[in-house]
Amino acid sequence: MSTNTKVTRPGRLRWVVIGLAAGASCLAIMDTAILGVAMPTISTDLGLDAAQTGILFSGFALSMAVFQLPAGVMVDKYGARRMLGFGALLWSLATAAAGMAKGLSTLIVSRILLGLGQAPQQQACVKVVSEWMPLRERALASGLYDTGGAVGSALAFPLAAALIAFSGWRSAFVVCGGLGIIWALVWLHFYRKPQDHPRIGAAELEMLENDDARNRPDEPAVALAAFFTQRKVWGLILAFLTRGFSMAFFLTWLPTYLVDTYGFSLLKTGTLSALPIVAGVVGNLVGGFFTDWLVRRGHTLDYSRKVTMALGIVSAMAMAPAAFVDNAMLAVALLALANFGTQFASGAMWSLPADLAPNEASVGRLAGIQNCALWLGSFLSPLFVGFVVKAAGGNFTLPLLVGGLMGVLTLVAIFWIVGRIEPLRIGPGATLEEVGR
Repeated sequence: MSTNTKVTRPGRLRWVVIGLAAGASCLAIMDTAILGVAMPTISTDLGLDAAQTGILFSGFALSMAVFQLPAGVMVDKYGARRMLGFGALLWSLATAAAGMAKGLSTLIVSRILLGLGQAPQQQACVKVVSEWMPLRERALASGLYDTGGAVGSALAFPLAAALIAFSGWRSAFVVCGGLGIIWALVWLHFYRKPQDHPRIGAAELEMLENDDARNRPDEPAVALAAFFTQRKVWGLILAFLTRGFSMAFFLTWLPTYLVDTYGFSLLKTGTLSALPIVAGVVGNLVGGFFTDWLVRRGHTLDYSRKVTMALGIVSAMAMAPAAFVDNAMLAVALLALANFGTQFASGAMWSLPADLAPNEASVGRLAGIQNCALWLGSFLSPLFVGFVVKAAGGNFTLPLLVGGLMGVLTLVAIFWIVGRIEPLRIGPGATLEEVGR
């Protein structure tokens, strides 16, 4: 007599959650990138020069950098549901308010509030991945939610260009702000941790609870200051500072570069600006799949992450030769390759806080340190570009060259300073209770 045993496969609710997180990334980057698309029109409307434009771009990045560390602590304390949901409400209202700005100072205030609202977004998404994804799927999940940001950028350029062309730049901010408010309400209603979610199946919950990534000691969160005693953390800081410096160009100055250098119309600029971003979407998906595929093939986590990051970072350096070409389409093609490479490395790089954190309770803190460095680089980059372009009479050669060569420092940071990718060995004396907040 034979007995048929029915095998229950884990459900897919975790991927629905990652899809919602990708939606947050999409809207966050869309609300950030819209200013870059609208900037040629805003500059004319409000009479801003290149240096003032750089200051406006950097206001958002500075607020993001300043609020990253407290945001990481708050994500660990209050959870991804509240921090991401209420943060999205704030940044969406700030985006809509930008459409009512009357001058530079009002726009700067709206961008600072945008940064305050978005500060917990990346850490919260990292937290979601650590709570909902097994180790073997984390890089793909990280790549997918980060792809949401690339999709947001790709949508922002043509969508904002069309809205600006037909109804003025102010309407673009109001429309995008309204979309974010709707998303935030859905997230607050839907999101829960796996063990608290009413829709998760027993097989999927069991798979998550038995995953190796959750077998680390159940310890209190590590004090923020203790991370700065670790060499690996300083490597992470340098890697993301240089990454942020290069990435900021695509979300801020790219449309202005195409208008000023090649004389494109607003609608054509919106289309061409989207090409590097679309290439980034493809790179993000392929890179996230590739690094997880290496893990599934039996390669170590260290090898899988580093091969992916190396291929992506080297490709991202194509930004440098774009500085020396005269053909617009060739320049766009090189920038598309550069952004493809940047995003190809994203899944592996955004997995680093979850890979390196000594326990799950500390993931948000480490992600906050990483993101503070990213946004510090994103703050410095637009300022550098703005003042250099103004001094050079509108020439973008030096900013593109420097942006591409930042990849060299990123490689040094990952391969030499971070070293082997494994959980940090921070002793029990570095807990919140014993070190202090």
